[in-house]
Amino acid sequence: MPGISLGRMLAMARKEAIQLRRDRRSLALAFVVPVLLLLFFGYAITWDVREIRLAVLNEDVGRRGAELVDAFVASRYFRVTEHLARYGDADRRLVGGDVAAVLVIPPTFSRDLAAGRGAAVQLLLDGSDANTATIALGYADAIVARYSSRVVLQGRSVAPAVSSAAPSPPAAAAVPVVPAVSSAAPPLPVATAAAPVATASVPAAAPPIAAGAPPVAAGAPPVTAETRVWYNPTLESRNMVVPGLIAVIMSIIAATLTSLTIAREWERGTMEQLASTPVHRLEVVFGKLLPYVAIGLFDVAVAVLAAVLVFDVPFRGSLLLLGAMSLLFLLGALGLGMFISAALKSQVLATQVSMVATYFPALILSGLIFDIASMPWALRLVSHVVPARYFVTVTRGVFLKGVGVEALWAQGLSMLVFAAVGIGLATASFEKRITR
Repeated sequence: MPGISLGRMLAMARKEAIQLRRDRRSLALAFVVPVLLLLFFGYAITWDVREIRLAVLNEDVGRRGAELVDAFVASRYFRVTEHLARYGDADRRLVGGDVAAVLVIPPTFSRDLAAGRGAAVQLLLDGSDANTATIALGYADAIVARYSSRVVLQGRSVAPAVSSAAPSPPAAAAVPVVPAVSSAAPPLPVATAAAPVATASVPAAAPPIAAGAPPVAAGAPPVTAETRVWYNPTLESRNMVVPGLIAVIMSIIAATLTSLTIAREWERGTMEQLASTPVHRLEVVFGKLLPYVAIGLFDVAVAVLAAVLVFDVPFRGSLLLLGAMSLLFLLGALGLGMFISAALKSQVLATQVSMVATYFPALILSGLIFDIASMPWALRLVSHVVPARYFVTVTRGVFLKGVGVEALWAQGLSMLVFAAVGIGLATASFEKRITR
């Protein structure tokens, strides 16, 4: 086997760059499509639900019912589109899709609170859109819990120590508002808001609660949670979506670009000229990869700038680490595309196969949209051979957490194996023999 020559490799890279420069469709796919996909998916994919359309049936004659409605409006998660006159209108509004939820406040709402009795409100949700209904339920629980905490509880106190004797019932204690939640189809579980206990990620290093804390003041809830959300304090979905999109888009673009390289040589009749040259197949593979590696790194840089400047995603990590991880990922994706091109020898067929081999696995099994831990075991097993899964973890870790190699070495090792396999398959499948 002749030795590998850097000069021949660079000459092959120059030849591929000239061919790429003359192909306007490939240039558009390399430089325009990634940015358009990032902008489109970045704005289209979101889990933030705002201004949920809410209809209100307020039968309460007191001020408490109006206060509760104002609490829903002030949250900015709900938008009151209409006030209903009777209960029967609720079903028609939900069936017609005019609203996503209906808040029903009974006539005795203010009177029950004033008398110290428990007061209940009903929230009807359109369960045909389970995602919006679940989010709306969580918003409503939080709003009602916060409103309940503002209701003055008379004669209620919490003792500083737990007594073995049975506690005596409080005198004239007003019970907080309890929402009775149901849906338009099967009823959703009833959520109570007896104490404003919020749920969120609490860091393990949070300061411990001091022992012997002073007694809780009368009227205050006995348990409160001080929550801290790390890395994405505002819980904006674009902060987790956009970094992951970089991995998915580059997986698709890289494999699609190189799926045309070898097939183009066969269809244009230049493979005979290439076969007559002394270049080794490793030199052909690496020479053809070099221009696309440069294009891929350029696209990653543009995507990072768009994420920070357009989508306002925080970048807390190392650019050098992200560049090195991107190089490993691109080598594997480009090698996969070249393997498909060499095996099929048809540009149309190679493009279609590369899209199927990269788009659906990267979008569905990478963890970008669907939680891998919630998938069936068979799909979780398949996801381990999807390289976009590891690059999504890398981009989110570098962008949001600012982690280093100590946290991402396993993903880097997996992408290194993927790069070796991709380039190895491309080299093994490329032949300089002319077969008919």
